[in-house]
Amino acid sequence: MTGNNSGAAAVLLGHEGYAAREALAVMVEATPTKAGYVSLAVALSARENRTSRESWRDPNPSDKAYLLQIEKWGHHLSAVERIAAGYPAPDVTAEGAQTDTE
Repeated sequence: MTGNNSGAAAVLLGHEGYAAREALAVMVEATPTKAGYVSLAVALSARENRTSRESWRDPNPSDKAYLLQIEKWGHHLSAVERIAAGYPAPDVTAEGAQTDTE
C-alpha cells in the first residue's frame, strides 16, 4: 500500500474496485452526514498503513494504544495483534495447539 490511504478507506466502507476512491467523494456529496465515517476510515487506514508487520516483535506505545482502542470498539484481536497490544504470548503445546483460551 502506498501513502494514499483512500483506497483502503474505501474498502473499509464496502467499496472495492477501480473507482473505490471516487466512491468516497460520491458518498460524502450524496450524504454529507457520512463525512465523519469517511474521515474515520481514512484515519484508520492511515494508521493501519503505518503499523509495521514487525510490531509484535517490538511493541511500541503507539501501536499498543491503537490496538487496544480498536479492541474496545469491538475488533477481535488476532494472536499476533494481542502480542503487539501487550498481552502475554499464548502458550503453545508440542503439537502446536494453543492451550489458553481467548
